[in-house]
Amino acid sequence: MVHLDVAGETSALALMHASGVTLPQIVTLTLLEQAGTMALSPIAQRLRLSLSATSALVQRLVEENLVTRTEDPEDRRQKQIALTRGGAALIARLQTERVSALGRGAAKLPAALRSELLDVASRVVGHLRGRA
Repeated sequence: MVHLDVAGETSALALMHASGVTLPQIVTLTLLEQAGTMALSPIAQRLRLSLSATSALVQRLVEENLVTRTEDPEDRRQKQIALTRGGAALIARLQTERVSALGRGAAKLPAALRSELLDVASRVVGHLRGRA
């Protein structure tokens, strides 16, 4: 596999390491960023982890103040998991780093190829948005 910017990969990994989060935790934060709040079971299903493993993962995120776990007002037995401002900020920083890394990699391409890449990427995004 070829990476557009190996330094960007290192920067994103360094940010994850400095933040003390694991890849499954980042995936969980990203799910919550996209979905808003989620119950534990759907998170476990999306991560393909057991409920107990997911509960432990979420507990670590709660302890790091990256997510909150509150009682579901409609079913007190269920808990709702949501991002905190800190969790949202971490995801935003990671996304910014990834975009910057892609930009640095694309800047190394010849202008014609960079233009073609932008055109194809724009069409792909448009297609995916049309299907959503």
